[in-house]
Amino acid sequence: MSTLFWTLLIFVHVLAATFWVGGQLMLVVVVLPLLRRGASPQLVRELATATGRRFAAITNWVLLPILVVTGLTLAWWNGVRPDNLTSTPFGRVLVVKAAL
Repeated sequence: MSTLFWTLLIFVHVLAATFWVGGQLMLVVVVLPLLRRGASPQLVRELATATGRRFAAITNWVLLPILVVTGLTLAWWNGVRPDNLTSTPFGRVLVVKAAL
């Protein structure tokens, strides 16, 4: 396949990871502190729960599938196969990432 295809695949993979990590940071660093400022504990709990559930839905149904499909495709492109998963450097990194 063309270099453009693989470049776009890497871009989509990194973009999805950025949205996932960036969204988590946004919730923890920005949203929760703003909610806690002057709001009742009950309201903070309700809004934090609703926000977390919405983010989890986006993560589980959009970002995670994109990361899995692009990640497995990129692993295959880099020569990782089920039989040599732990014998290649890329495969070992993939195992560690999957464990996290």
